[in-house]
Amino acid sequence: PLETSPDDPFAVQVLDVCARHLGRAVSPQGVPYGTDAAWIADRAPCIVLGPGSIETAHAIDEQVPLSEVVACAKLYRDIMLLPAK
Repeated sequence: PLETSPDDPFAVQVLDVCARHLGRAVSPQGVPYGTDAAWIADRAPCIVLGPGSIETAHAIDEQVPLSEVVACAKLYRDIMLLPAK
């Protein structure tokens, strides 16, 4: 499991970037599935953020709308450009 605090400086910065991209406030939420982020969560703050829907993730008919991939690439770019805190 991930235990990144919603008050973690990195998490706060990422939420701000997400809010700017979406044009509305966003908040972190837990989900009942696993992720490889758990393998590094003891070394760095981790979040899971990406395009698509968990309903089709890793399924035979997995799909992600191209518009979501492009939007997420822009979001990732802005996250990578965040100043270190």
